Amino acid sequence: MPGGIPICQYDSKLGMFRVLHSKGKSVVSGGYGVSISEKEEHFMRQQHSSEYDQKGTQLPEKEEEMKNGSTHADNKDNPNGITPAAASSEFLFMEEALFLHERGLIEVYMEGNHGKLDSSQLFELLKEKSDVSLPVYLAYKYLRVQTFVVVRHTPKRLELVNRLAQAEKSSSTQSSSTTNMQEEETSQRSWKKRRKTSAIHKATRDLRDDTRNAPTPVMVEGSFNDTNGAAIAFDVYKPNSEFRKTNPGPPDFCVAITSFSQPSPPVTQLHKLIESCQGIGLRIATVADSGAVIMFGVTDYGVPILEKNNKIDKR
Repeated sequence: MPGGIPICQYDSKLGMFRVLHSKGKSVVSGGYGVSISEKEEHFMRQQHSSEYDQKGTQLPEKEEEMKNGSTHADNKDNPNGITPAAASSEFLFMEEALFLHERGLIEVYMEGNHGKLDSSQLFELLKEKSDVSLPVYLAYKYLRVQTFVVVRHTPKRLELVNRLAQAEKSSSTQSSSTTNMQEEETSQRSWKKRRKTSAIHKATRDLRDDTRNAPTPVMVEGSFNDTNGAAIAFDVYKPNSEFRKTNPGPPDFCVAITSFSQPSPPVTQLHKLIESCQGIGLRIATVADSGAVIMFGVTDYGVPILEKNNKIDKR
């Protein structure tokens, strides 16, 4: 194992990359990946795995894995003999793993003893096993190279981050007067207790679940009839060293993706995209066949009436 380079393994059942080993700073810092508990992973496998029969009985080769309440790969399927943490595992989406691998920040292995993958093999995996198209990945890469934090968009994300912010604000306000009357040690204990209130905990959990279940980002061309925001591919945050996945706040702008070789979306569809952003700015990423990406902003502001024209009319 190379010193300090995180190791990931592709999970074909989930279509994601499990982080098996990460030394030092977490590979999922900076908005990468999602955390999935064993219980959540078990439920996801029940939904997606083709290795269950109609009665829901696991096949023999998975029996010991399910018996232990864990779906982690065992050592014979793990090229480095590393057992992931028992409580939860970190996973990367396809576009995240490919970007990090291209930058030399992770190593990726297939399931079983198939060895380490290079970037060309990962691109083949993107093409054959993933619903993420190449233009979508190129738009993601374009933003990440400029150090933006990029996460998959969901229609409920803005509502959830606002609810979390409100829960933290309410908790802080309710206890501020008490904190001022107590000693520093008591104040610290009170602050820790406030952080664990049920409202904050539920809001944080709902945001994590929403991020985990985010739809695969798609291009606008395939979503002209979309009415629920699914054509918005990504939520984007400006570079921020203090960014937290558990409480990211509202995104700075949303991104929809189109192809340069295809006709531009009609005005009606642009209005739908703007409305689905719920007041957050919209950027359109246009991807050329050469791989070049051009970003431009879209607004629904009307053309202002010129004061000069009004004065002329009065004459």
